[in-house]
Amino acid sequence: MDPTQLALMAAGLVAIMASLVLPRLVHRLAGRRKAIGARSSVPAAAPVNEAQLTAARELVVEIDDLSTRALARLDSKIRVLNKLIAEADEKIAKLEREKLLATNTHE
Repeated sequence: MDPTQLALMAAGLVAIMASLVLPRLVHRLAGRRKAIGARSSVPAAAPVNEAQLTAARELVVEIDDLSTRALARLDSKIRVLNKLIAEADEKIAKLEREKLLATNTHE
């Protein structure tokens, strides 16, 4: 597996993990805020309301969409580069054959 594919897989994994973990983290932090507010004499910050949770979820969806589009672009560029590399390898092989033929005919 080449480094580019490895990097793409890592980026995809990060995007998936972010989409799975972020909503749970927001929910857990909201619960902690409530617990801290209940046992503290200092007034707690306003609890996370539904609008904030919705905004966080939308942000996760947007991040996921952005990462999907970025990975698709990278995948497309990788295909083009692989094609160009294959073409270059073919041209190199052709030039080496021609050079070998030229050397053999002059001897």
